[in-house]
Amino acid sequence: MNTDNIQNNENGIQSVAENSVYNGPAATDNSSGAATPHVPCWACGKTIDAHDAYCRHCGKGQGSRLPFAYTPFGLFIMFMCIGPFAIYFTARSPAMSHRTKIIFSTDNTVLLDVLFRICKIHGKNE
Repeated sequence: MNTDNIQNNENGIQSVAENSVYNGPAATDNSSGAATPHVPCWACGKTIDAHDAYCRHCGKGQGSRLPFAYTPFGLFIMFMCIGPFAIYFTARSPAMSHRTKIIFSTDNTVLLDVLFRICKIHGKNE
């Protein structure tokens, strides 16, 4: 690292000389100097560090900090409450692969259809 332009002030804090260009340190995730991997945010699509818990652009949770509505259990509860309108949230969920989203949506739609048919048959018998 070129330290020619770095100066210490009276408190021992390092600063960059005024006539130099400083582009900042390279992004590292540990002392080994390896570059931090970047991934797109699932909500806004902007690039963030892979280990970030929240997007620094839109504030949405990443990884295990996903909103409840985007977790598989949350989506199942939504299907039971609002029916096929939950497909929108299923499509946006970063917790599932594309194939899993299709299977999940199809299974829940069939389950809802069966439940509605049972309710309809039960209603006619009364």
